[in-house]
Amino acid sequence: MAKAIAEGIKSEGLDVKLTHVHEAKIEDIKGIDGLVLGSGTYHHEIMPALEVFIELAKNVDLKGKAGAAFCSYGGPLK
Repeated sequence: MAKAIAEGIKSEGLDVKLTHVHEAKIEDIKGIDGLVLGSGTYHHEIMPALEVFIELAKNVDLKGKAGAAFCSYGGPLK
């Protein structure tokens, strides 16, 4: 899903950096124009690593920046 979203953003002529949350650094989001976060879910919650990253990112000024989030959930088919 993240790759498809990144390709859509690129198709609009924008630069994209696709990074796994385990490799992401808070310094990477300083000076950006937008941020898209995505996660699988576990017991209806986002993955713990992304939750930690979001907590750390609360100290970064993202006012006026574009933002989006997505998640995926796989459950039993009924």
